[in-house]
Amino acid sequence: MLIYIISHNIVISPWDIHGSIEERYWIYKDVIDFIMKKGYSEILWYSTKNKQLLRMSSAQRRSIMINGFQYLALLVKDAIRVREPMIIIIAYPYVLEGLNKLLLLLVLTTLKTISLFKKNIVIIIDDIDPPVETAISDSTKPLSMLKYFMLRAYDLLLLKRSTLIVVLTESYRNYISHMYKIPIEKFIIIPPPALCKLIPYSPPKNEGPLTILYSGVVKKERNIEPLIQAINELRNEGYKINFIITSPLIQMSLPSNIDCRNYPWPKYVREALSKADVAIIPYRHDKIHYSYTLVAKLFDYLTAGKPVITTPLYETLKILRKCKCGFVFIDKENLKNVFKFIYANRMVLTAMSKRGRQIMEKEFCDSVLALKLFHGIIRMLSDKYHRRV
Repeated sequence: MLIYIISHNIVISPWDIHGSIEERYWIYKDVIDFIMKKGYSEILWYSTKNKQLLRMSSAQRRSIMINGFQYLALLVKDAIRVREPMIIIIAYPYVLEGLNKLLLLLVLTTLKTISLFKKNIVIIIDDIDPPVETAISDSTKPLSMLKYFMLRAYDLLLLKRSTLIVVLTESYRNYISHMYKIPIEKFIIIPPPALCKLIPYSPPKNEGPLTILYSGVVKKERNIEPLIQAINELRNEGYKINFIITSPLIQMSLPSNIDCRNYPWPKYVREALSKADVAIIPYRHDKIHYSYTLVAKLFDYLTAGKPVITTPLYETLKILRKCKCGFVFIDKENLKNVFKFIYANRMVLTAMSKRGRQIMEKEFCDSVLALKLFHGIIRMLSDKYHRRV
């Protein structure tokens, strides 16, 4: 079996994880490990950001530097040449970092055409953050009509060339299927992974200052200001609260008493995630992307045993209701009341903490999701084979 992976970074160790997207790539690594144990396979993982090709097999591993055009040419050449199953995984839209959009579309069109005659090719689009919906939700200004239609047209053309579309949630599966008239059977739902082997369980403290964690981009569109105001007001009222922010990107002014750090991922786990008592997702629930997606940090928080405070984000609430390990707020005053309740009832957090970790290990562990993706690949190969005979 030949496995081609195209993403902006290559992730084969915890130190390759720089944020939420690289956590997603850990599933790819697990798929590779699983396939390699089953027998001989060759994996060609390309980083569009670093122009690096990592070629792996059971016998060797070597890395070379090539440009995107060379890698895509190799992809087409092998699609024509090989007879064994050929799996192509594309991390969308992050694959476009350092890669020509039109060239990728042309290559996928070529591969799709080849796959009509050769049934061994499966093209997987991992639609991590749908670009149109992300742009609409994460921007201060409405998209221009031109940009909207360009993004929508590219999205449609790319997804139509896939054999299998991976989405994070049921909401996005139904939405994209309806939007682009793509059969629901073409989708598989793979949420963000819980990295249970990399994130140790560390339950909340029963006493002392309450430590609150926010991890993610710091910008007004992420609804950070009410969170900061609520914590400062409670501190002025005498509540002892520690506030940890970890962020790779700061796009707004922060008060002088707010400390924000960008840790390497293993240090983030050790210095921020393990020390928090609760974590927060303050995103606006009236934005389609935030409501329909699942942020990777949710799974970090629950894996580490941190109860989650969130706005009523539709897919996030489905997870929290399932494990009964979170709180919901609407506005600043509501959020302050949640903090006050937690502050006075620490033991509530302990039971929530255990339930969160248990459901992550059982249903969302990276190895579980990798196996689900592998089964989806096998199903698609099997369907193509049976249609041929």
